[in-house]
Amino acid sequence: MIGLVSNGYGEDAIAAAMAQAWAGQADVVAVALVGDGTHYTRVGVRPSATFPVLPSGGFVRSWRQLVGDVSAGLIGLVFRQRDAIRQALAGVDQVVVVGDVWALVVTRWALGRSVWFLPTAKSHRFMRHSWLECWLMRRWCERVFPRDPETADDLRAAGVSAAYVGSPVMTVSPPVDTVPVGPRYIGILPGSRDEAYANLEKIIAHLADCLGEYQVLIGAPPQLDARRLRAIAPPSAVWTQDIATVIEQSGVVIGMAGTANEQAALYGRTVLVFPGTGPQTTAKRFREQAQLIGPRIQCVADDAAAVCAAVAQYWELPSPIDWSVSGLFAQRIVCYNSQPGK
Repeated sequence: MIGLVSNGYGEDAIAAAMAQAWAGQADVVAVALVGDGTHYTRVGVRPSATFPVLPSGGFVRSWRQLVGDVSAGLIGLVFRQRDAIRQALAGVDQVVVVGDVWALVVTRWALGRSVWFLPTAKSHRFMRHSWLECWLMRRWCERVFPRDPETADDLRAAGVSAAYVGSPVMTVSPPVDTVPVGPRYIGILPGSRDEAYANLEKIIAHLADCLGEYQVLIGAPPQLDARRLRAIAPPSAVWTQDIATVIEQSGVVIGMAGTANEQAALYGRTVLVFPGTGPQTTAKRFREQAQLIGPRIQCVADDAAAVCAAVAQYWELPSPIDWSVSGLFAQRIVCYNSQPGK
């Protein structure tokens, strides 16, 4: 039996891809620490526990955000998360934690045993793990699977049992939706947190002068309020809950997301970014994404004329995508688990 713990919407998607890869080989039990675990249910795994999203959306980068989360019940929530992990995963054979070091800490606190860890929140291309995080990984992790080879090399040099087996971000399931053929689509990824509503409104306002030449294809995560989103977007907008459909059909993407931005860029689409309204859409956050992914993430000025000019500059006829690579990371993790002595 395999236990999965994840703490974020993108992290849930990565863990759900691994659950799919384990299907038929092992029973999977999942705990989603942030949100409703939609990605798990899509692959037939019902999370044993889910939890509400705090004001920071799990993306704490300042004392103000931390204080806001504490005021909203963070301390009690952490104890409930610990108890849920302990109850759901006490008897599993292998535990895999997907997310940041905080998810590792809570899981270790709950179970008191070593785990496999996919540290998705940091890369040594832009934000190195601290000495404390490395120390915790040395003590608490059987294996660590970082998101890029540079991070794996640095963690091994720090004594962490780390191996790079591919990018966990490239775990997008092939497209399931169809959209009208013909239009030149600008893909919009507004994000999965509450800030998505204001960010979508900002994107649409910036595109007002160039929508005559393009049509927007909006990737709206299912946990957002569809009615509220539709009240913001133009009536001609095309909607999908499927990130792969946005990636496949769009000639350029405007992204206010975390993992989804990175997925679109890694699958070959240029993603235009500019500061939004929440903690995940700051200029600093997008500069980090550009450092991590490279020139497919393009930071543009927070200005309607600049955004329309960038759309015209970077829009390209969508090229075919080899979706077969999307399952490789999860398959390698499963194969790694079956190797003797691992």
